[in-house]
Amino acid sequence: MKRRVVTLVSVAACVLVFASTAEAARPFHFQDTNSEFDPHFATCDGQDISLFTTGRSFGTTFSDANGDVVRTIVHNRFHDHFTNTVTGEKLLNRGTFQETFIPVDGSQDLFTDTVVGHVFLATQPGHGIVIHDSGRVIFNPDETEILFAAGHHAELVDHQFEALLCSALT
Repeated sequence: MKRRVVTLVSVAACVLVFASTAEAARPFHFQDTNSEFDPHFATCDGQDISLFTTGRSFGTTFSDANGDVVRTIVHNRFHDHFTNTVTGEKLLNRGTFQETFIPVDGSQDLFTDTVVGHVFLATQPGHGIVIHDSGRVIFNPDETEILFAAGHHAELVDHQFEALLCSALT
């Protein structure tokens, strides 16, 4: 009898799981690659810092049976090459992180943004890591407030990126 109850509960759970996924809309998959050059990305002590960046983003948007977005997940991979145009000093930044956008209850155009991974992991020859922003951060919909943060965040939380960049390249 106990085995039958367990089996019945298991079957009922499977029916509920598969019935709910059958009603959901098909996920929408997307991707994008980009490359750009900014010869005047920043100015440090009167010296221009150029930026050449390449990257790739790919993700999936999940919707419910009504077509309302339930969640969007974006995977980001990029390389930034910063160069002091006067001295030739260089800095390489690698970004590997995931963003998850979840709609605020009752809204289809306001989303919380959760960022997880290495947003900035910049290294310099002979110095190692000079800018480090890794962990998890959850932003409110207009990204003016941090709802949660864990990890080491030189930029997303502490807003020190430009000061650290200038310190490394001048």
